[in-house]
Amino acid sequence: PALGQIRLQWWREAIEKIYTSEPRAHAVAKALFQAVQANSLSRNRLERIIDTRARDLDPTALSDLPALENYVAGTAGELCALSLEVLEAADNDGLAAAHHAGLAWGLTGLLRALPFHKRQQRLYVPRSCLDAAGISREQVFSDDPPALLGEAIKPIVIAAPSHLASVGLLRRGSARAAFLAHLPRRARRLGRMYRDRARRLGRMYRDLSLIHISEPTRRC
Repeated sequence: PALGQIRLQWWREAIEKIYTSEPRAHAVAKALFQAVQANSLSRNRLERIIDTRARDLDPTALSDLPALENYVAGTAGELCALSLEVLEAADNDGLAAAHHAGLAWGLTGLLRALPFHKRQQRLYVPRSCLDAAGISREQVFSDDPPALLGEAIKPIVIAAPSHLASVGLLRRGSARAAFLAHLPRRARRLGRMYRDRARRLGRMYRDLSLIHISEPTRRC
């Protein structure tokens, strides 16, 4: 964690230099400087991404689903908003759609990364979800995770397509957010892929295969 904090601080200082027209001699910092200059990207969005990523250094589980969504909003959500700024489509409806799109993709990405995070001893399933399923953090990280893990992640599985539904509603009211129109179609494809992969992975995702991510997504 200490090394991680040092690295995040390095990027905070790099962002400050980018906005004072003195980018560091670093390939990504230089490219980001060019993007900021060309598109007038919001400094507060970049800084929020860095601050939110500091949560990755905390080994304790997030308290509940709203806390998880706040984390995702500060990472994937801000990236979507920055994309809108590049496209000069950052009106109110567009930004609202970007918020929900970021939540949908971010939550889905965390589900997909569960095995990877397990190997790193990192947990993004909220504590309230684990408690409701009656399983502990130690059980999640064990060599033989409980079948009830699928029940613990079910609120996340349900939340992702609900945010996609919000994107669709906002898109109807804002032509400038039309670039997000491809999201529901892609989500259906991803949902089917994750469902099929879950069936192959075995016990850790046994219950996940019964949730049918693609079904609520198809309704959206």
